[in-house]
Amino acid sequence: MTSGLGFFCKYPEIPGRSIRSCSSAASLALVEVGYSDIFKYRFCSFCNMEPHVLLQLLKWYLEVLVAVLQSTITQCNAYLLSVRRRQRRRLLISQAIHDHILRTRRIVHRRKSTGHLIPILGFLENRSVLRRWWVCPTEQHWWEQSMLKNWDDEGWIENFRMSRGTLFEIAEMLRPQLQRQRTVMREAISVEKRVAMAVWWLSNLKCYREVAMQFGVGRSTVGQVVLEVCFAITHLLGCQTIYLDDYKKIMDGFRKMGFPHCVGVLDAIHVPVTSSTGQAEELGDHKASHSVQLQGTTDHTGQFIDIELGWSGRNHDEFIFYNSALYQAMDKGTFVPGNPTITIQNVQIPPLILGNNAYPMRRWLMKPYMGSLDHRKAIYNRVFNNCHSVITQAFSRLKARWRRLTTRLPVAEENVGAVITACVVLHNICEKKGHAVPDGFDVPEYVLSPEYNEEYCFNENCDESEGEEVRNALSHFLAKNNEC
Repeated sequence: MTSGLGFFCKYPEIPGRSIRSCSSAASLALVEVGYSDIFKYRFCSFCNMEPHVLLQLLKWYLEVLVAVLQSTITQCNAYLLSVRRRQRRRLLISQAIHDHILRTRRIVHRRKSTGHLIPILGFLENRSVLRRWWVCPTEQHWWEQSMLKNWDDEGWIENFRMSRGTLFEIAEMLRPQLQRQRTVMREAISVEKRVAMAVWWLSNLKCYREVAMQFGVGRSTVGQVVLEVCFAITHLLGCQTIYLDDYKKIMDGFRKMGFPHCVGVLDAIHVPVTSSTGQAEELGDHKASHSVQLQGTTDHTGQFIDIELGWSGRNHDEFIFYNSALYQAMDKGTFVPGNPTITIQNVQIPPLILGNNAYPMRRWLMKPYMGSLDHRKAIYNRVFNNCHSVITQAFSRLKARWRRLTTRLPVAEENVGAVITACVVLHNICEKKGHAVPDGFDVPEYVLSPEYNEEYCFNENCDESEGEEVRNALSHFLAKNNEC
């Protein structure tokens, strides 16, 4: 055996030695360079090898080593890429779980009580859930025990502006529309209690929550009941209460006050309302607030015989007057049955209505003299103001009874008309029953008489000559009678 470096170049077995450690790549290299005869030797020594053969052999070894390294690096990169993908997937899952936990915590924190989770758990378990209660339990002793059993008529009038008997009469008339059916889940609120809740809310400045606590019901129930009662009063009692009753009796009443052939006095007030953003400009009035105008006509006792409602506070009295049903009926002579006339100073006098200077002069609409007044005109104005004060006092009593009209009505725009009309109907009922108005309540001047700084003329072609003729005849008649 030769000592030193070398390699085996042929595969035949040599006794006592394994030749499979010889590289096949090296053998091929030797064949390519023309040294095929080298295979006849059992062992090749590096020391006896030609230099260029040795370099070629080393070159092939390096190429093989580089190929192995590149394959190893490629496999390592693929492995690292799969590891990164798994890590990213785990990170996304972890973030999703974390976000879900945070959202769940926020939802749970928004809940006022854990009772809100009961329906969810019941749904997940696929079984029915029993409610804790159908109606939140409240105390009802104030209405059931105190008012119905212990209050006298004076206490009822002070708090409800009417006696117990009157309120129960109204409830009976509204029963067909307000009666609710009793169910196994809860007891229906009685009609009397519904009417009492609405009247209490109209007569005070209490909010829904305070009324709910007073009557032992829910706050939302109060809001619903108030509107139901107001609409029922408007629909069932409006035409039965606000109308021209016995015109002869009314004319006789004004005649005793000094003015002949008069069937009513006319004026208007503002009712503050809560306006939405879209309606702010339309409902804004001359006082830079939001209101609607209530044009009313009363008889000699202060009961309303006609109302016009729904116009914005921005509109002038004359504009509302020209667009009212009263104007059309009086102009056609259909408001008073038969439209009877009398003759004064050789002038035919139709049924008259007295209005202030905000209204136009008509043959049937009288207003006071302005400017310098002689004796005749002064007497006329004195009698006129005496009669016209009836509606001013009526509006004062209306707002003194139903104080809700003195502040902004906390109802939607489409419900304002029903609430105001209900107040007018209840006012007429109280006036007819003779229920006194509570003392110690002053109505602001602004809500009684709208003021305008500018002149307004809706109908420039309106001829007031006929009205002047009637007014002059009346002033001569009144001056002559007062001298006697």
